[in-house]
Amino acid sequence: MFQAMRDYWWLVLLRGIVAVLFGVFALVYPGVTAVSLVLAFGIFAVADGAINLGLALFGGGDSNDRFMLGLQGVLTGLLGILVLTWPDISMNTLLLAIISFAFVSGVIEIIAAFEFRDFWIGLAGLIALLFAIYAFRFPGNGALAVVVAIGIYSIIEGVILIIASFQVRKVGNALTTPSAG
Repeated sequence: MFQAMRDYWWLVLLRGIVAVLFGVFALVYPGVTAVSLVLAFGIFAVADGAINLGLALFGGGDSNDRFMLGLQGVLTGLLGILVLTWPDISMNTLLLAIISFAFVSGVIEIIAAFEFRDFWIGLAGLIALLFAIYAFRFPGNGALAVVVAIGIYSIIEGVILIIASFQVRKVGNALTTPSAG
């Protein structure tokens, strides 16, 4: 997975930027209708899934790492397509979809962080898991609170992914630069 992330660090950066933009949208327009939030999340999930699938297909690394990235990409992309093609989705159903997305992403990112000893990816996974647990435990806090929580989660996750992309790029460049001798 690190090989794919190292070669395509800019896709991790793009994923972080998309997450931040989605989070800002959710915070700036907290009174958006459920349909608008569904559309925004659907687009985010499709973009996020496509980026992870791109990392899996075009990145290096061993097949297990690429499989995990590909699986996350396919599941996230399918979730986004499902959300976009189901216009009558309720806020509770959307919340469950977002919780599922955060939980699956968090678990995969934590596994990757332990495997590659990457603090930032691990932190992103931990934030995703904590958000999923909180949202599952307190689903009745109201739609506005859910939108704000989703916005905050997306911004934090996005910023961490942006930092991680530059860290991966820096480590990758250090590993591929020939030593002076």
